[in-house]
Amino acid sequence: MSHNTAVFFPIATNLFVLGLHLVRVSGRPVAGFRPGGKPETSNLKPETRFLRNWLIAQAGVLLLWLPWLPAFVIQSVGVYREFWLPAPTWRTIIGAVGAFLSDFLPLPPAGACAVGVLYAGLTLLGLVYFRRRPAHIAFLLVIFVTPFVGEWLVSLRRPIFYDRTLIWASLPLYLLLAAGMCQLRYRPYTLAAALMVLTVNALSLREYYAHFEKEQWDDAAAFVAERVEPDDLILFNATWVQIPFDFYFRFYNRSVAEHGVPVDLFDRGILEPKMTKDDLPRLRALIRGHERVWLVYSHDWYTDPQGLIPPVLEEELDLLDRWDFYGLQVQLYGVR
Repeated sequence: MSHNTAVFFPIATNLFVLGLHLVRVSGRPVAGFRPGGKPETSNLKPETRFLRNWLIAQAGVLLLWLPWLPAFVIQSVGVYREFWLPAPTWRTIIGAVGAFLSDFLPLPPAGACAVGVLYAGLTLLGLVYFRRRPAHIAFLLVIFVTPFVGEWLVSLRRPIFYDRTLIWASLPLYLLLAAGMCQLRYRPYTLAAALMVLTVNALSLREYYAHFEKEQWDDAAAFVAERVEPDDLILFNATWVQIPFDFYFRFYNRSVAEHGVPVDLFDRGILEPKMTKDDLPRLRALIRGHERVWLVYSHDWYTDPQGLIPPVLEEELDLLDRWDFYGLQVQLYGVR
C-alpha cells in the first residue's frame, strides 16, 4: 500500500464488493459467498450488515494509510509533470503478462508459443475449477484486471504503465494456474503440468542469472573511488542516478563534492529534469575552480537529449579519458 500504484488494490477490492453487494440486494444468491454475522443480534439484513462492516474496515485502512498520503501526492505530482515512460501499447500489456508467467525465456518463437498455450490452457482449467463459485472467479479477475486498466487509463494522460508496479497483480494469475493443475484431477497429469511449469521457470531463471546484464553501478563506483582526489568534482547528468552510484560509493569513504546537472537531486520538483541551454551557466559555475571533474553519464537519451553537457566541459577542461560500463559511462576532465 505504500507504493503509489498499490492504490489500485483498494479500488479493485471495493469494485468487487460493491458489485457483489448489488447482486446480493437484487435477490440473486451468489455461489461461493456468504456474508458473515449473526442475524439474531441485529435488525439489519446480512447484506447490509456486511456492507456496513466493510465500509468501517475501509475507513480504518484509510486512516492507517494517511501517513503515506503526503509522499503519494508529491510523487504523483512529480510524475504528472514529466516522466520518462513511453505510452503503453497492446504489446506492452502482453509483455507484462508474459513477464509474470516466465520472463527471459530463452526459447525460439515456436517454443514460446507452446509455453503460451500451456499457460492459457491452465488458466482456462482454473476458471473451470471455480465454475461453481463465480464469486471467486469475479474476485480473481477484478484483482488482476483493475490495475492493468487503471494504469492504462492514467497513461492516456501521463504514461505510468510499468510491469514492475503490477507485480502484486500477478497473484490472481498464479492462483488460477494452480487451480488449473488441480482441475486435471488425475495425479500423473497434475505432476506433468507442474513439472512443465517448473522447467519453463528454471530455464528463465538460468537465463537471467547467467546472461542478464545489470547496470554496473558497483563497478563504476569502485573505479571512481580508486582514482578520485579530494578536490575533484563528480557530476551526474541524470540526477537520480546519483542514488545507485552513491549506494556503492559510500563504502569507500571518499570525501568529494557531488552535484547533479541540470540541478541537484529533487531540487526542481521533477523526477528526471532535462538539461537545457538555460542550465549551462550553472554547469559552468560548478566546474569553475576544479582542476578535475568526473562526469557520470547515463540515460542521456532522456536527461541530456541535446548532448549539451560534454561540450561545455570540453570548453573549460580537456577530456582526459573515458571508460564504458554497462548502462553508463564515466568521463574524466582536467588540465593536461
